[in-house]
Amino acid sequence: MSTLLRDGTPADWRKTALTYGIIAAFCGIFSVVYLQFSHKESSPFLVWLFAPSLLLGMIPALLMRRTRPIRRPGIAVRRVWNTAVATLTCGMLIRAIINISGRYTEYDRIYWVLSGVLFLAAAVIDVLLRFAKGTDNRVDMT
Repeated sequence: MSTLLRDGTPADWRKTALTYGIIAAFCGIFSVVYLQFSHKESSPFLVWLFAPSLLLGMIPALLMRRTRPIRRPGIAVRRVWNTAVATLTCGMLIRAIINISGRYTEYDRIYWVLSGVLFLAAAVIDVLLRFAKGTDNRVDMT
């Protein structure tokens, strides 16, 4: 995904949204095919595997494409956000595999916590960068 993070033009956001859409479609197709041949073994995490890419990747990218350039997040925020979406998707896949195998482990919680920390870090970085940009652009009238 890092190749999609150039300067944040609407075309770049469209390409990012398309990539997330392809990932969501792949995850959805993977889930349908697996559930078709799984001898009725299922997991809600496998059924909803497409959701992080769609809800946290494609839809925000389409919304950012329509916002003013000054309101769009910077490249650091986008990289951390993309990492959080990828971590959440991998965590859901790991949890689905564990559920389908009939076992229990606490290792999948690492993905949930890490993705939450990454989403929070993206928000904090965005706020800090906006604050730094706002303080650098002030004109001293004295």
